[in-house]
Amino acid sequence: MRRPYQKPVGGQPVSALRKEWVSLEDGDVCAWELTTPQMLQLAEASARPAVDPRGGVSDSAATAWLISLSTHHGDEADSPRVWDDMHRHEALALRWTDTQQLIAAIRRVCGTDEAGVAALTDFTGATEAPKPSGSRSSASSTSTGCRRKSTSPITS
Repeated sequence: MRRPYQKPVGGQPVSALRKEWVSLEDGDVCAWELTTPQMLQLAEASARPAVDPRGGVSDSAATAWLISLSTHHGDEADSPRVWDDMHRHEALALRWTDTQQLIAAIRRVCGTDEAGVAALTDFTGATEAPKPSGSRSSASSTSTGCRRKSTSPITS
């Protein structure tokens, strides 16, 4: 049964965001699900400039922005972020084990962990349409839209 979409008045209420408490070495923080504008901000802010010959995403910038945008002092709607935009790089001073725990929680609340991605992935195998010449080629990760494993903290 389909249900009509009910657009939230005044934007998405913060209470609807998924949240998860994470115990770090120096205390507890709350990982919040990111909103679409935050995900876009993360993608734009972590992209290397066009003049950088390495191209792609800066893993350190992506990690700093991901943790900064998602980590709050509490789960209340008005709870401030632990690291604001001006101090986001301070998040990189966390112990590596704390960083891993925090990123894992952020991926879970954002649905980008392996379980969340698997739930959204079509469970049927990819099939190919014949090429105009009638020849067939094998499916690739590019043609099926599947990504290979990445070391970036924003993708699994």
